[in-house]
Amino acid sequence: MDANSTLIRLKSHAVLSTANTTLAPSMALNELYTDTKFNLSLNLKTATVAGGKGATVPTSDIGPVTYSLGNSTDGVLNGTGSKIGVNVTSRGTAADSELNVTASFSAWVQTGDTATFQPVSIDFAKQIQTNVMTTDTVMPSLTLNASAPTTGTTTTLTGTVGDDVMVQGVRVYVDGNLVGSMDASDNVGMVTGDSTGGWSAPWMVGPVGTYAMTVIAEDSSGNETRVDQTVTANDSVVIDASGGLRYQDVAFKARVPQTFKIKGAYAEIYAWNYSQYGNPGSTLSATLTNSAGQAMTRDTYYEVHHDVEFYNLTGSRADYTFTVVSSIDQNVQIWAY
Repeated sequence: MDANSTLIRLKSHAVLSTANTTLAPSMALNELYTDTKFNLSLNLKTATVAGGKGATVPTSDIGPVTYSLGNSTDGVLNGTGSKIGVNVTSRGTAADSELNVTASFSAWVQTGDTATFQPVSIDFAKQIQTNVMTTDTVMPSLTLNASAPTTGTTTTLTGTVGDDVMVQGVRVYVDGNLVGSMDASDNVGMVTGDSTGGWSAPWMVGPVGTYAMTVIAEDSSGNETRVDQTVTANDSVVIDASGGLRYQDVAFKARVPQTFKIKGAYAEIYAWNYSQYGNPGSTLSATLTNSAGQAMTRDTYYEVHHDVEFYNLTGSRADYTFTVVSSIDQNVQIWAY
């Protein structure tokens, strides 16, 4: 700090807990056979605090990750991997029937009362079935949790999936159209999972109406289980300002638009990203239309404030449609008066 400035910028780091960090299959894997290809996910976690919960360590707080096999006969690493995991093909022999994979990197780790940036190794081990003949006739277990979504938003579909051997993939369909898959080559939303059997997929909700959801889980032997469910999409979030000032906190995903129905506003409508206030890398953009579908003009005073979208209104109370897009994941407050 000098005479010309009293601004001090501190950079924070997440402290990794090696006890809570795991290298584990991204989907449930109960039995491992020779020539099985699967993904190992590197789950970076801090220590737990009150309530028994920890946080995910940002990938920016660890160094480059390298993956290695215990022995060359264990399997094959498909590519070099990344800070979130690596694809592996199991092999094994009669003399070496265990797959061992190690992720090595540097991270901030607690040492006494301080934290230092030091080397860390996280291991994965799994027995390989190398000399067996089996017939897999067990269907995967599968559930879908889909509540009534809001139109014009991105909702997250969740559920559980499991198998006596290995879950190979999960695909999500809406009205017969593929919207989510574990296979990136399908070029749709990515279905992600964890080693405890949970799965999730994003879905951009369309207009008001009823949608037929279908989820299909496939195991490594080609057995499939299908779950069907219908959900009804509700209208956009409604903010009723007819009785005076009203505001609502809304969680935004980067570049995903959300639409709001504003009722009875007459003075102003605006959105501001209070969770990142003053962050020059955070921007909002919005469009506002009245009940006749006419575009409203943004207040020029706020043109220089990238973290606020402000519209001045004149006349009697009326209804409006307000669509907002955030440049980053953050909380945004929508105000109407």
